[in-house]
Amino acid sequence: IIIILIIYTVKIKGIIHNIKDYGAKGNGKDDDTKAIEKAIEACKKKEKTTEECIVKIPKGGIYLSGSFNLTSNMVLEIEEKAILRGIEDEKAYTKVSAFPSYGRGREKNNQIRYAALVSAYKQQNITIRGKGTIDGQGSYWWRKHAEKTLNYTRPRLVEFVSTNHIHMTDVTLKNAPFWTLHPIYCDYVLIEHLTIWNPLAGPNTDGIDPDSSRYVEIRYNRITAGDDNISIKSGMNQAGIDYARPAANIYIHHNLFDIGDGLAIGSEMSGGVYNVTIEYNEYRATLNGVRFKSGYGRGGHIANIIWQHDVFSSTQACMNVNMKYGGKTPLLPPKIDQLYFRNLTGHCIQPGTLNCLEHAPCTIQELSSIQFTTLLNWECDYVQVVSTPYDVSPPFSC
Repeated sequence: IIIILIIYTVKIKGIIHNIKDYGAKGNGKDDDTKAIEKAIEACKKKEKTTEECIVKIPKGGIYLSGSFNLTSNMVLEIEEKAILRGIEDEKAYTKVSAFPSYGRGREKNNQIRYAALVSAYKQQNITIRGKGTIDGQGSYWWRKHAEKTLNYTRPRLVEFVSTNHIHMTDVTLKNAPFWTLHPIYCDYVLIEHLTIWNPLAGPNTDGIDPDSSRYVEIRYNRITAGDDNISIKSGMNQAGIDYARPAANIYIHHNLFDIGDGLAIGSEMSGGVYNVTIEYNEYRATLNGVRFKSGYGRGGHIANIIWQHDVFSSTQACMNVNMKYGGKTPLLPPKIDQLYFRNLTGHCIQPGTLNCLEHAPCTIQELSSIQFTTLLNWECDYVQVVSTPYDVSPPFSC
C-alpha cells in the first residue's frame, strides 16, 4: 500500500477575509470576481505570518465569478449554502498557455486555453474546504463545444499547476465546463470527502484528473461524471514523452463512483504512470471498473499498478485494457506491465476486455481471487499473465 504524507505549514489563530468586506454582493447577478481577488491579495500580503489566512465565501449567497488565482499559504473556505458560480461568458476567463506536456490545447490545436474558474500556479500550502459549492455552469460551455464556436480549450473547474501541498475537503464541485479537478505537475495532494456531480450530457467532464503529479491521495469522495470518474494522466504523445514527468505514488481508496466511465489510467499517459494502489472503492452503474487506455503514438510506460478489494454493480466491463485507443500507425507504442489484480467482486456484463497491441503486449503479473457475475466471457488480445490465474470466476479463458 502506498502511504501518502501530506505536510502543511502549521498556522495559529486565523485571519479571515470575508469577500463581502471587499465588495462582494452574492446576489447571483453582479460580478464578484474583483472582490474575491482583493481578499486573496490581502492573504498574499500576510502569507509570511504564522496565522492561517482564510478567504471566506459566506453562506447564503450566490457569488458570480470569472477565473481567479489562489496564493500560497491560504484557505479558500466556502461555507454551507454558499455557491461560487462561474460566469456564463468566455470573456470572464483568462487565456493562458497550453501545458508543455501536451504541446497544445487538449481540444484545440493551438497554444492557448481558458484558465480554470479557480486556479493556483506555482504556489504552495493551499486548502479549499467547506460545505459549500463551486458550480461551473457547464451547460454554457457544453453548448458552445457542441456548436464548435470555441477557439480555445474549455476551462477546467478547479486546477492546480506546479503547486505543492494541496488539501481539498468537503466541498461540492458541479457542472464543470471540462475536467472538474485537475492537479498537474503537483506534489503532495490530498483530496477527500468531495461530492462531484456532472451530468452524462456534460462532455469530457472527468471528476478528478491527477496529471503528472506525485504523492497524491484520493479518498472518501462521491463522484458522478460525464466521462471518467477519475483519470490518471501524464501528458500526451511526443510532448508528454519529452516533458518526462510521470504520475507516480498515487493512492485511491474508499471512493464511491456513481454514473461515469469508471477509473481510468490514460489515455494521456505519455510521461509514464507508476506505483498506483487502487482499493476499497465501489462502482455503481459505471461503464467500466478500472480502464487502462492508450494507443500507438502515446508511448509511455504504465507499471506497478495494484488494484484490489473493489466492488462493482451494474458495470459493463469490470476490467478494461484498451491499447487501441488512439492512432493506428505502429509508432511509439505504450508499454504496460506489472499489473496486479486481486480480490475483486461484483456484477458486470463482461468480466474483462483486455486488448493490447501486437507490437506491445501487456503483462499482468497477478490475477487472483476475482469473483464476477457476468453474462459474457473474457475477451483478450496480446495479453500475458505471468502467474497462473487463481480463484477466478468466470475462469480466465485467454
